[in-house]
Formats: sequence, structure tokens, C-alpha cells
Amino acid sequence: MRIVITGATGHVGSALLKRLQAAHSEEGADLQLVGIARRDPDQDAPPYRDVEWHGLDIGDPRDQAALAKAFTGADAVVHLAWLIQPNHDRELLRRTNVAGTAHVLAAARTAGVRHVVCASSVGAYSPAPKNQRTKESWPAGGIKGSHYSVDKAAQERLLDGFAKENPDVVVARLRPGLTFSAEAGSEVGRYFLGRVLARLIPRKTLVAPAADSEGAGIPGSERRRRRGRLLARAGEAGRRRI
Repeated sequence: MRIVITGATGHVGSALLKRLQAAHSEEGADLQLVGIARRDPDQDAPPYRDVEWHGLDIGDPRDQAALAKAFTGADAVVHLAWLIQPNHDRELLRRTNVAGTAHVLAAARTAGVRHVVCASSVGAYSPAPKNQRTKESWPAGGIKGSHYSVDKAAQERLLDGFAKENPDVVVARLRPGLTFSAEAGSEVGRYFLGRVLARLIPRKTLVAPAADSEGAGIPGSERRRRRGRLLARAGEAGRRRI
């Protein structure tokens, strides 16, 4: 089976490559993996080795012919490419997220791909009452005021149109919430805490006494208790600032 993954060097893309390679090595699955990314990764490092790489920008219409060529012979295309930053550049975000999805679907149709998997989001859903459970059939019209939600809703409309025009192609949509992993911890931390990280640090610096001054003559266990209390105060001050 030949599987093409867009956004293959991203957080979810890297995890998918790792899982598919495990299926190949541990379960003997017959897999050919193709990665699409704007920049080629270190192909000597796992999970990027033993993958056919194509350095393409899905949002650039000039790369569309090359994208269709990379999709040729694929049994499935998994579309994961998505930009969430920079927030201030809406044109760039739409170019990759919305136009890029349109280019991926057009390339899949041109190449005759029979199965398209697309990572949408729970953020694509329209507002719902807070006290009411909803099903997957709830409208995916997005939430005005959230560019992420608006673009995910636009992506869903593209998928709707593609599925209607290509009934012989299986279209699968994933609508996850937040996705985390230890490997992406620093990236996730920068995204969620980049601007508020400084607010987590108390303005009044709390320093444990040095052993050769005030701490001289104090037993080690007591010094550790004092440092622990200081750290606890620092943490509490940080929580109050969030």
C-alpha cells in the first residue's frame, strides 16, 4: 500500500510516520510511505528515513502539478498540513489551510486516489448549547471571530464538495481536539505560553539563602525545607498571575 502524507514533518505527521513504520517492521505490513513538506527533514533520522520525500508547498498553485505527480499510484492520501501561526497573517494562513486543501483535493482527483483522509477539527463545529450533547452530524459552520474555526469550516465545505463530485472516492474526516505528545512539548509550550510565560515568573525575585552566609550552620534538611517553601511561594505567585 502506498500512502502519501501531507504535513509529514509536523507533530501529527511525525507520529503517524512512526506508527506506520512500526506496522511495517513489527507486523510485516507492505507499505510505501511518501512525505510532503515544504522543507525536507533529516532523512537519516527516524521517523523520516525510508520515506520518499517531496519538498512542496501545498498552498502554492505552481506546485500543484508536482503534487499530483507525487500522488500518482497512491492508495490513500492523508492530509495533515495546516498552519496555526502567524496569527496576524491571515492571507498566509488561508493560502496554506484553505487553498492548500483545495490543491490537495484537486491533485488527489487528478491522480485517481481512492481514499482521502483529512484532519479537520472539533473547532469546525458551529456553536451549540452548553447543556446539550451533540453528534458528529452537528453543522460544521465554524465560529465567527476565530480564524482557526472559520478556516476549518471552509475546509469542511471543500470536503463536502469533493465528496459530492467524486462519490467513488472514500473521504474520511478526523475531528480531534488538542493533540499533545512529549516530543512536541517545547513547541506546544511556546504556542500556549509564549506571551504569558513572563507573567508566570514573580516580579519579586525569591532567592534561597546561600550556604556561606545566612545558611551557614543551618542543617541541610532545614535548608532544603526553606528552599521548598520559597519555591512553593514562587509557584503560588505564578498561579495568581495566570
